[in-house]
Amino acid sequence: MDLIYIIQLVRAVLKELWRHKYQALLTGICSAFLILGYGFIWQEQYQVATTLYADRQNIISPLLEGQAQVTEVENRAQLVRDLMLSPRILEKIVVEDGFLIGGETAAEQAAIVAGLGQSVDVDMLGENYISVSYGDHSPDRAFAVVTKLVDFFISESSASKKSQSKQAFLFIDRQADAYKEQLREAEDRLKQFKSGNIDGTEADVARQIEGQRNAISNLELEIDQVNAKISSLSVQVAQENRYLSNKAKSDLYQERIAEALSQLDDLRLSLTDNHPDVINLMQHIEGLRASADSGEDMRGVNSSGAGIENPLYDALRGQLADAKVEKSTMAKKLITLNTRLTEEYERAKRVAERNAELSELVRDYDVTKGLYEDLLNRKEKARLSMTLDIEGQGVTYKIQEPAQYPLSPSGLSFMHFVILGCLAAIAIPVGLAFAYVILDPRMRFSALLDDESFGIPVLGVVPHFVSISEQRVRRRQLQAAIFIALVAGGIYFAFVALYFIWN
Repeated sequence: MDLIYIIQLVRAVLKELWRHKYQALLTGICSAFLILGYGFIWQEQYQVATTLYADRQNIISPLLEGQAQVTEVENRAQLVRDLMLSPRILEKIVVEDGFLIGGETAAEQAAIVAGLGQSVDVDMLGENYISVSYGDHSPDRAFAVVTKLVDFFISESSASKKSQSKQAFLFIDRQADAYKEQLREAEDRLKQFKSGNIDGTEADVARQIEGQRNAISNLELEIDQVNAKISSLSVQVAQENRYLSNKAKSDLYQERIAEALSQLDDLRLSLTDNHPDVINLMQHIEGLRASADSGEDMRGVNSSGAGIENPLYDALRGQLADAKVEKSTMAKKLITLNTRLTEEYERAKRVAERNAELSELVRDYDVTKGLYEDLLNRKEKARLSMTLDIEGQGVTYKIQEPAQYPLSPSGLSFMHFVILGCLAAIAIPVGLAFAYVILDPRMRFSALLDDESFGIPVLGVVPHFVSISEQRVRRRQLQAAIFIALVAGGIYFAFVALYFIWN
């Protein structure tokens, strides 16, 4: 696109504007007044904003770290939005700040409340800063809405934290009381079980069983020894005669002779050999010697004539009888020990069963005790947390930048529509003329004929001749158009002046 084509295009647009000057003038005037009329009904928006600071730092928190849970907020923007834009708070503002005209139905009031909630913007500015903004055509109402929203939010946030801490403390307190009662019941069951358990422990039973088994084992060894002793004594008794043999009788005579000789020696110490007692004793000794040499039975030794009892035989029989008695006693004792061992085994079964029951009771007691102690710890932390919230510690919201009363509207104002109307009065007719020239299928430009697509050489251009009479007509038409434009402009700015005077 060269410069000649642009010049010819501009001339064509101006020519079409002149040919349709009254239509173009009317179009421009109507466009300007339409935009100005929209500016009259346009409600200017006054934007009010404030900034909240979520203060999480306090002096007490480090001192009570690990002991008290300071109220934290993970998504502060969402919390502020949910609490600040709650229907309860919005309904107060709708009623107090003139959003209701009167006679609205419940559905209309709900729609107004929902619209107010959508008009309020809550945004995070960094980690701890929260921006709250609201726009309204009334600066008083915009300022009042933001101020009240922030005030209501701060008071509701503080009350909500206190209420949550108190509810948490009361809940944990009730749970602690419930587990305390369960712990008392577990202690009673454990006490009753221990008081009724007389079988002892598994260690006691194991010691008793081991003792019984050792005693049985030792007793069995003793019984084996007694059996061996009985067998040996039985053999010895069988080998011994009940009565003494001839050799034993000769030995007996020798013993009698030795005793008599001993008595003779004693008598000779005090008597002579001629003494009758000495003589008698010497004769008795001679008789014993004669009997011993002849092997005759001793008279008076055994009156039954069966011979003399063998003392070894009697001793062996006595030992055999004692051994048999001892064996019988040990056998009865072994039966008793086996019976007691069986009883100990039964006792071990009872102890094992009761130990299983005891383990379950102890487990229930330990679990309940652990939960109770944990709840007591949590209860103390909840109490401290509640105290912190009551004292205003923890996460608190402060007004960092208070809301400022809006002195000028934000966004489009009436002056913007005034300027836009003036621009539209010129731009719309020119734009329409330009579109008409571009879309017109007639050949208007000689530069297009030089294009290779046509292949027609242009030798020259004959300009339009304007006569003197036509010049006078054009002059009058131009004056009329200028007059109409001036009148329309005067009326236009008169309306502008009336608007500012009215406001």
